Amino acid sequence: MPKINKPDMPLLRAKIREVLAFAPTRKFTEAMILDAANRLVPVPVALDDVRRAIEWNLGSGFVDYVFNRDEDRDEWFLTDRGLAKEGIK
Repeated sequence: MPKINKPDMPLLRAKIREVLAFAPTRKFTEAMILDAANRLVPVPVALDDVRRAIEWNLGSGFVDYVFNRDEDRDEWFLTDRGLAKEGIK
């Protein structure tokens, strides 16, 4: 069975914030974050990896979400702490 390369989690955690920093006034779905993360890291990223990286950032206070009732989905954004971490004023 071939070995599957996994993304470096600290790198992926940072890339999640980088994705959200692309448009700091917008909110992003998991699908949007997954698509952008796959463009930024050298190995394919699975949705579960993105979810773990998002949860880590949530626990660290760098990201938060709102539930979009019209679309029945969570939408993620950088918090003030996350904006500061990314150097955005």
